[in-house]
Amino acid sequence: MLSPSEEIAATDVVAARGLCAREEANPDHWLPNIVDRPPNPDRLRRARARADRQCRVGAENGKAQCPARTACLLLAVGRGEKHGIWGGLIPADLTALAKDPEQLEALLNDYRADDVEADGSVGPQDTGGSERASA
Repeated sequence: MLSPSEEIAATDVVAARGLCAREEANPDHWLPNIVDRPPNPDRLRRARARADRQCRVGAENGKAQCPARTACLLLAVGRGEKHGIWGGLIPADLTALAKDPEQLEALLNDYRADDVEADGSVGPQDTGGSERASA
């Protein structure tokens, strides 16, 4: 997954540019209670839609993404996050992403190409990563 220096850089990206890190961000939006036993398909669908919306920046077309999305997804998968919204995905979708080596490789390539400069510092632009990671 990420090297230790890349993980530190990714953590810095999320802390500095993530929508969840903004002062006006409501923690309840990022840590919703979406656990059902057994899973309720309608509630799961709504949770996925809400998670996707949370990681979109106020563009009318809904296509702009959180500038820290790629870093956020890689951190969540690497840490095995089981709670909250990470990169617009809920835990069930993060687990599926963790099991898909092609999607992970695409995210890593996007992160390494776009987010981290040659000296290891965080680059100025995060394109939001690969759309292939959307669930």
